[in-house]
Order: sequence, then C-alpha cells, then structure tokens
Amino acid sequence: MKIKQFDQELHDKNDPPARKAVALWLKDKWGFEVRDNIDKYGTDLMLYRDGAHVGYAEVEVRQWYKKPCPFRTIHVPVRKEHMLKEPNTLFFALTSDMKNAYWIKGTEVLSFPLWEMKDHTKHEFYYDVPTELFKYVDLTERKA
Repeated sequence: MKIKQFDQELHDKNDPPARKAVALWLKDKWGFEVRDNIDKYGTDLMLYRDGAHVGYAEVEVRQWYKKPCPFRTIHVPVRKEHMLKEPNTLFFALTSDMKNAYWIKGTEVLSFPLWEMKDHTKHEFYYDVPTELFKYVDLTERKA
C-alpha cells in the first residue's frame, strides 16, 4: 500500500493556519488552553484545562469549501488510527478556506467501514464516516 507522499509545501500552507483556527475556537468556545504538540508525528494539538492535559485535537484541511459538506461521508485516514484511539481525541476536518469545520470524537470513527482510495498518487484506506455524525462549527464565530 502506498500512503500519500508528504508534501512540505502543502503542509506549510495549510497546517499552521488550520491549527490556529481550531485552537482559537477551542479556547473561545470550550475554554481549553491549546498547545501545539512538540512531537511532529503526534496528534496536532494538546488540550489543557487548569494546567492538566485533558485531550488532543487532530486537524486536517479538505479540498472542499462548501457549507454544508457536499458529501454523504467524510473520510478519516486509517493511518491516523493510533491518534484516534487515544481517549479524548477530537478529529477536525476543515474546509479549504478554514472558516468551517466538522468534528467528531476520534473513538467514534473506529467502528465505521473502511473505504479504499487508489489512484496515481496513493493507495490508502479511510474510515467512511457519515457526515451527519460530525458536528459542524463556524470557526470564525467568536464570543461577544
């Protein structure tokens, strides 16, 4: 199986602003202190409350921008399974403009069937999760 090649340019373009958008939303809406994970292979964000580590958030930018999500399912890469198994991990799929996101608890993803993606760039498996099980959030919405 061939997992999608890491693309540093794409990562640099999307990862920092996506992490920032989710971190600001989590802080504003749920009161978390959010820190980038120093383990570059670990889950993107570490969540704290009153100085105690309470969870994680994994963040991915998608190549669609429509709201609502234009698909019946959202694919979550099986290669992230080790992250999703960790208790209190949230998975966020952001629209390409990083203004909207769909999130789900990581452990909820693990029970869904696998979908195989095979093309010229990759051969990879994804959890095929119904979109209606994700919660939608407007990442630009802030407390008044």
